[in-house]
Amino acid sequence: MITHRKIMIISTIAILTVISSGCGSAKDNASVLTTAQVSPSPVVTASPAPSVAPTASPTPAPAEPAAKSVSLFQSEVPVYDGMGISYVVNDEQLDTEFKVHQTLPLAVFMPVTMERFEREQGTAWGTADKQNYLILYAASDKSADQPTELGSNPVLAKYKEYIGSYSVAGRTVELFAFKAQGKDYTAEISTTPDQQETLFPVFRDMLSYVQYMEKLPPLKAGITAKTPDVGNSSENKQILQELMKCLGAIVAKDKQQFNETMYSDRVAEGLAYHIDNNAIYRFTRITFNESVDSATNKKRVSFNVEFERMTEEGYFSEQSLGIPLLKNKQGVWKIADMD
Repeated sequence: MITHRKIMIISTIAILTVISSGCGSAKDNASVLTTAQVSPSPVVTASPAPSVAPTASPTPAPAEPAAKSVSLFQSEVPVYDGMGISYVVNDEQLDTEFKVHQTLPLAVFMPVTMERFEREQGTAWGTADKQNYLILYAASDKSADQPTELGSNPVLAKYKEYIGSYSVAGRTVELFAFKAQGKDYTAEISTTPDQQETLFPVFRDMLSYVQYMEKLPPLKAGITAKTPDVGNSSENKQILQELMKCLGAIVAKDKQQFNETMYSDRVAEGLAYHIDNNAIYRFTRITFNESVDSATNKKRVSFNVEFERMTEEGYFSEQSLGIPLLKNKQGVWKIADMD
């Protein structure tokens, strides 16, 4: 069975906090990143550190990292797996959207307060005025504004990926080189003086968590699954009809029809994320399950539905849903869950 994943719809999350290495300069102040796991997991609470008796000698200040000793990336650029992250800046959580590069197989987690736009070199993610941004392009390309000789920011010299910097039109541009799936890319972080201290750490984290995603042809929405055999009873035929009506509503993004198949308004509200999105669905296999509860002697029915899904950003996944139905007070079978 293909594991079903609820992207960014979670009841409990495990939080992984990553604090980037920082220097004395305000420009490289560390921002904090939290990664929301897709699968519900217990929240991990750190144990308090053991108390340490004070000593007479003061603790020496940590040594500055040596040049080219720190990597921007936790590991190799990962292949996107459908998970999402949030940035935490000054103790405030900043939600993000997964936004792909328009021509390269790369993507970033862009804060919802920013925009994606196109520049001469390619796709950029940044502020609405297009003065502060992160841009990614193939290493073989080069900005027309980039000088032959680059300057160097000593605060950023610790990063293995750091190339150098230059100034243009009142902005400071910092360049980084990285690999993804064996290919070379360049990243530029461009900031204005008034936004440099605030935005550079955010752009740096966006670069640190860049994702790799091959673009696939658009998915054709629909129901290609063979209708399962539910027997000849009128009750079972009504059960199947309710399921097919629900799946059709998801394909067509028809919320009214979707809600009509739900057991209650509360169930409809809880499952609304299946239809309140811009993803494309294609249902490929349906299995019917019928049994009798030995404790209550009541009939139990459910379906296992396999499907393909493509988000508006082009992320393709294969998933499955278990869909049980219950009989309401009017004697009509309605969908009780989709998990």
